Amino acid sequence: MSIPIIVFAVIIGCGIVKINQSKKMSVYTSKNLKLDSHGQKDITKKLNAFFKRNRTSRVKLVFYSGVYKIDGSIIMGSNIDIIGKNDVVLKAAGPHACIYPSFKKGYSGGIHDVTWKNIRFDGGTTKSFTTQMIHAKDIIYKDCIFKEMQPALGHVFDLDGSSSIKLFNCSFIGRGSTVSAADSYKEAIQLDYAYYNGLSIRSYYGGLDGLPTKNVVVKNCKFLPVMKKQKIIDYAPIPIGSHSQLKGKGITNIEFEHNKIVSPLRPIAGGQATIDFLGVSNVTIKKNTIRYATNTAPKHAFQIRSQTYSSVLSVNREDNNLIKESVQNDNITIENNKIYGEVPTENIVNVLDSTGKLTRNFVVKNNVLYTQGYLNNNYRFAQLPGTSLREKLCNQIVMTVN
Repeated sequence: MSIPIIVFAVIIGCGIVKINQSKKMSVYTSKNLKLDSHGQKDITKKLNAFFKRNRTSRVKLVFYSGVYKIDGSIIMGSNIDIIGKNDVVLKAAGPHACIYPSFKKGYSGGIHDVTWKNIRFDGGTTKSFTTQMIHAKDIIYKDCIFKEMQPALGHVFDLDGSSSIKLFNCSFIGRGSTVSAADSYKEAIQLDYAYYNGLSIRSYYGGLDGLPTKNVVVKNCKFLPVMKKQKIIDYAPIPIGSHSQLKGKGITNIEFEHNKIVSPLRPIAGGQATIDFLGVSNVTIKKNTIRYATNTAPKHAFQIRSQTYSSVLSVNREDNNLIKESVQNDNITIENNKIYGEVPTENIVNVLDSTGKLTRNFVVKNNVLYTQGYLNNNYRFAQLPGTSLREKLCNQIVMTVN
């Protein structure tokens, strides 16, 4: 027994064998960063100084219970976990933003490896906190709340050429403003391209290249109205969608599953659907629940469309080489969703494809519509152009409930 012990000691001493010890993650707190937790002093400058540090290893920032005033734009950094202990509120003091800047072209050209957990973001009727990601990668939001965050810039998340963005068990409550007809289509989560004309905040955008957003997961999230005395005072936001397409590109790999949508705003512009995608592939919309309030149902619950146009974007120098052109919709699945309350005025599922050739591998199955005994005369469960698509429409159920 003594020989192996002696040999082991010699090996270690000579440096022939290295024993790897996991490096402990550095932990910072709102207290040692001296962030005011009473909502009186703006913490933006101190927070940005912390995020600005270049890091090759992951660190953790812990917010302790309190209200933290944000009166400016937050500029994110990489390799950070931001964790809330108990009730933590980041409260916008004006129309501000959280920006994930881009430094160069490509999916690895921006901020990466960031997690937010158990944080509440509060806006209001004149305040907001839009999060814009350009070329961001490997970003997670879990157990977060976004209340009335959309009045100034229209979206809670604006994802521009970003990848591997995941939202788990988050709540989006209200929009925060009276919405004009022109802005009624704007989603809480917008999937877009890395191009100037698609940005909500036109700064910190180095390396725009027209890349589409990809690999987005939204699971177990809630989209809820603001209620007062059992009345809706601010409708739930439109949950997710896209409304741009660029030549040779397409937003892809989207999972929207196990989410709850209650009394969403009726979109009367854009695609006029609760969930509306333009030019997408590999999309799964599964096991979600939608409940429409009286007089709020849109034309369609779900819509997949492809526009037939071709035009050069010449809004500015960054977009001069990009062309808007039809994109093939491919591999779309809408299944096991449940819809309650008022019935959409036209279709539950609508495919808008004037050529009949821009949508393929489309499956609609096992969805359930619970009605209160009435259906619009124009009602169709699905409007699908082309014989090949109609063959994939199966097992839909309409149930009358009292």
